[in-house]
Amino acid sequence: MDLSHRHGRSRGWLKRLVVLLSSKREEAQALAAFHFAMEAGIKSDQDKKEVFYEIEAIEPLRKLAGSPNATVSKLAGEALKIIGEELPHKLTQQVPLWTVADVSAWVAQVGFKNSAANFERCKVDGDLLLTMTKEDLADSIGITCKITQKRFLRELTYLKMSADYKSCDQSGLDDWLSDMSHEYRQYMYQMMKSGLDKHYLSHVCDDQLMQDCGINNGIHRKRIMQKIAAMKELQMYSDQCSIDSGDASVLSRSTDVFISYRRTNGSQLASLLKVHLQLKGFSVFLDIEKLRAGKFDEGLLSSVKMAKHFIIVLTPNSLDRCIGDNNQKDWVHKEIVAAITNGCNIIPLMDNFTFPPADMLPEDMRQIVFFNGIRWIHDYQDACVEKLEKFLRGEVNTSSKRAALFQMGSSTEGPVKGPCKYSSSESTSPTSPL
Repeated sequence: MDLSHRHGRSRGWLKRLVVLLSSKREEAQALAAFHFAMEAGIKSDQDKKEVFYEIEAIEPLRKLAGSPNATVSKLAGEALKIIGEELPHKLTQQVPLWTVADVSAWVAQVGFKNSAANFERCKVDGDLLLTMTKEDLADSIGITCKITQKRFLRELTYLKMSADYKSCDQSGLDDWLSDMSHEYRQYMYQMMKSGLDKHYLSHVCDDQLMQDCGINNGIHRKRIMQKIAAMKELQMYSDQCSIDSGDASVLSRSTDVFISYRRTNGSQLASLLKVHLQLKGFSVFLDIEKLRAGKFDEGLLSSVKMAKHFIIVLTPNSLDRCIGDNNQKDWVHKEIVAAITNGCNIIPLMDNFTFPPADMLPEDMRQIVFFNGIRWIHDYQDACVEKLEKFLRGEVNTSSKRAALFQMGSSTEGPVKGPCKYSSSESTSPTSPL
């Protein structure tokens, strides 16, 4: 156990942490709020609570304590409670259900306290707040300064991207938008208010996205239309082809790629892959960003079922916990079995990884040793991603067995002896890493 900071952090260290309380990344906010909750207890015992006032941490903590994010709110609230400060108005993430009092409290928390009374006078609730425009701010609320309008609309955009729309989104439109990028969630409520749901997307045109849904960013409209076109093409292919029910279920899945990884040493590569694939136009599920409150295990395995492709990031020793795990207690094991069971296109991506002997792995996941995959080399990222894209678009047979590759003489390493080490079906020279 690390006891080096059992007497608390220094004033300078805490002051540098204050800026994270105002970060737009929820992970950074949660980390900072956790440290302040811990430090509040330590400084309280030392009778040094004044340090939080000296470094001006109280107001940022107040803002987080009243935020819709449950985890951040609880941690910041705990810190304030220990310090002896009154807790602010607690807000839920269900923004469409906010009352006038909720809206007024949020307006004050984000730095527009002087305008809160005008929001109350106009009886602005959560529904009206999510559809407000700069004209509404000027004509009804009295915020005429254009810079102030931009500041308010910026805070409103952040709120739209973090809100929970389950109370009004029955078709899954929010998830569809999130698959492109988190920032597209800002359009969710206005699209829904315009009468649009996920099932009607194929009938929407660019003008309707701009005029009816209020999406003024032309690049965003273009990307939405591209995804709609891909969805229509997929549906046409599904309708025209004579396919069995198993293939049909794969074609109808809502997510292109699920990325599985070992948290201890695979999260950075998994996050990097997500960015690369999204730039290529794929919708990607990565659990650190997509899963919300609820039953973690059910949500994660359901997400595997909804994915067409399953990329397993194999970093050093990432399958060690699977050895002897006959009861599926390990999460990587569970995800691999779910992908195999549900017929996902499985693509191993190996970074300095050596497979254990197949007979050491549980029988229900043993097939993973034989799937064709990609050897990741950091100095050749672009080439690796290009090859991965070919796998995802069906230009390379990912289900070919490793044993078959050796029989065809494609291995550059000779017969497999002991642990199965991956060998690409193509050149493995430094100039052609894949």
